[in-house]
Amino acid sequence: MTKKTTNVTAMTPRESREYLRLVAKFPLVSIQSQRQLAAASAVIDELLRIREDDLRPAQEAYLAALSDLVMVYENEHCPMPDVSGAEMLEFLMDARQVKQAEIVRATGIAKSTIAQILNGKRRISQSHLPKLAEFFGVQPGVFLPRLESKNGRAAG
Repeated sequence: MTKKTTNVTAMTPRESREYLRLVAKFPLVSIQSQRQLAAASAVIDELLRIREDDLRPAQEAYLAALSDLVMVYENEHCPMPDVSGAEMLEFLMDARQVKQAEIVRATGIAKSTIAQILNGKRRISQSHLPKLAEFFGVQPGVFLPRLESKNGRAAG
């Protein structure tokens, strides 16, 4: 899955009007509260229900901008707990309602390997990271535990 980018200045007048309608519905300003975060997340969820190939350029550009605003707020106010690769895999499978067999077909990783990872009997290998990341549309690092620095913040 590759990330597409849309240049707002290259949009057609119709696409620009659609983009501005989205901005009018939920303005692209810094998120300042949990309530605003919940509202922004609801808008993102609505757009994510659209198949990636069916997203129009205006929706794609708006989604990217709103996602960036959510990420900035969450990085500051909602630090992610450190989870294992198996826990992240299980979370992504549950969140996206994906079965092991679908991962096996799409990635070529053996079903027994996926089962061992989920049962904590095996770690996600370096060769599995990019395959799982591409399948779920995430960065490979989400399957790796964060390294803690001396001051307790995630090392970057």
